Amino acid sequence: GDALAARRSCRRFARGPMRLQDLATLLGAGFGVKGRIEFGAHELLSRPHPSGGGLYALELTLLVRAVDGIEPGVYHYAVAMHGLEQLRQVSLPADLVRYLFMGQDYAAEAALVCVLSADFERCMCKYGDRGYRYLLLEAGHAMQNLNLIAAALGLGSCNLGGFFDVELSD
Repeated sequence: GDALAARRSCRRFARGPMRLQDLATLLGAGFGVKGRIEFGAHELLSRPHPSGGGLYALELTLLVRAVDGIEPGVYHYAVAMHGLEQLRQVSLPADLVRYLFMGQDYAAEAALVCVLSADFERCMCKYGDRGYRYLLLEAGHAMQNLNLIAAALGLGSCNLGGFFDVELSD
């Protein structure tokens, strides 16, 4: 209840780095693995958000600007191992982040930007065009989890839909 009451879009972020423990909690509780289930020769992962057919086609990429103990750069959240895979070690100056998010100053002030993307084929091969709808629902559930965990940790968050697709992908 407290997290729901505290959840709101924040457009003014505290100066200074994010604590590594807060990042670990945010990722683990909001997007990570809740449990593992043995199913014959397979292991199924239980996650904190629903996903059509349990396919979990969403991927989480982090633009790290200022997190204690982590070099600035671009990272992929490896869900199964609850770890970060560095994709690119690079400084992410405020001007670049501001540009990527269409001049939105508050994005440029954040210590961390989470970018949600999807492996469309993983969902579309099973559900066809309806898979797109399922991905949109899953994305909403996943981001609200991250928002609520951020609120519970006393961190600000703001969801953005305005960005330059190609440049952000690059």
